[in-house]
Amino acid sequence: MHNRAAVTCVFSVLILAALPGLALAADFRANEGRQEVSGAVDDDVYVAAEEIMVSGDVTGDVFAAGRSVGLTGSTGQSFFAGAQIVTISGMVQHSARVAAQDVEITGTVNQDLLGAGQTVAIGSEGNVGRDVVAGGESLEIAGSVGRNVLGGTSSLTIRGTVGGDVKVESQNITLANGARIGGDLIYTSANEADIDPGAQVAGRVVRRERRQEPDDGNPVVDAILEFLRVVAGAILLGLIILWLLPDLLPALAGTMRRTPLPSLGVGIAGLFVVPIVAFILFILTLIVRAGVSVPVLLIGVYTFLLLLAKVAVGYLLGLMILYRNDVAGQRTFADSLKTLAVGVALLTLVSLIPFIGGLVEFLVAVFALGAGMVAFAQWRKPRAAGGVPPPAAPPMPAASADA
Repeated sequence: MHNRAAVTCVFSVLILAALPGLALAADFRANEGRQEVSGAVDDDVYVAAEEIMVSGDVTGDVFAAGRSVGLTGSTGQSFFAGAQIVTISGMVQHSARVAAQDVEITGTVNQDLLGAGQTVAIGSEGNVGRDVVAGGESLEIAGSVGRNVLGGTSSLTIRGTVGGDVKVESQNITLANGARIGGDLIYTSANEADIDPGAQVAGRVVRRERRQEPDDGNPVVDAILEFLRVVAGAILLGLIILWLLPDLLPALAGTMRRTPLPSLGVGIAGLFVVPIVAFILFILTLIVRAGVSVPVLLIGVYTFLLLLAKVAVGYLLGLMILYRNDVAGQRTFADSLKTLAVGVALLTLVSLIPFIGGLVEFLVAVFALGAGMVAFAQWRKPRAAGGVPPPAAPPMPAASADA
């Protein structure tokens, strides 16, 4: 189960591109085969391909998703990756956040490492300047960690140096000859830690017995499974919308692309105004006994747009990543599904980032809500003038019913 959950993260990457204005300012690259980022890049880089190698010097953040992702160059900011295999042998100026089946660090991460995978390994030449937070089957530290090591694994092996505390939950813990821990070793396990006489722990060694409770599973794996559940639910909703209302997602995506700031502003206002208006209408209809169909319909549409928010913004994000130079092309149903899956997975991963995730979820909700209200207003205006309404969507990719 752990292996399958980690492998499923191949097509997931922590991309902070919730708004089109931000996304269009970055360097997007996509390729079905190999994609190499070389030379000097004075921007953030978003790249998706089967095999990715970042050998150049990127001044901003790097966001990568593929089967294999490698960094031999450097990033001026942080490194985000989702793949089957992730290797960092270059330099990450800030933090690295990766999800993969196998994660290997033989280079330098100046700040924190957040790693989730079947195996997470910091090689003898690897260095993490601050904290390591990891979860999965196996965590091995042969290099150096500047501060603390936190996480949950089935197996923890330390051969190198940890400057601060080690606080983990693990079935098997091994401190090999030459291992150094500058603080405390506090672990929760059913087994005693195997500490070589040549290993050193400057602080306390505290073992906490695992409480005999129903097996709730590995918290990291549970979080990954929860992520997959959320993504699967959003994709299922998107599939239903693409099948029953094939023009709706392209229409919302088109509105968000054409009017990003108005959509955001209208959405923020509508988030609070619509429930108030619906409540007032509800009271008035009860007073005059006119029925409650209008306020109920208003709340229904409002709720539907909020539920659809991640799907709609994810669809737009997928278009921008996969079809940067041809967002208006006609797509098959399978293409639309791929677009939806990529965008929704990325947005869901972003929502897991502390502080930023909550803000992004809020922006996604109001962005989609505002886009729906703006699209309705644009559709309604010519009808009120007695003219013929424009098409429901601009030239955006329409989903075909053909799989």
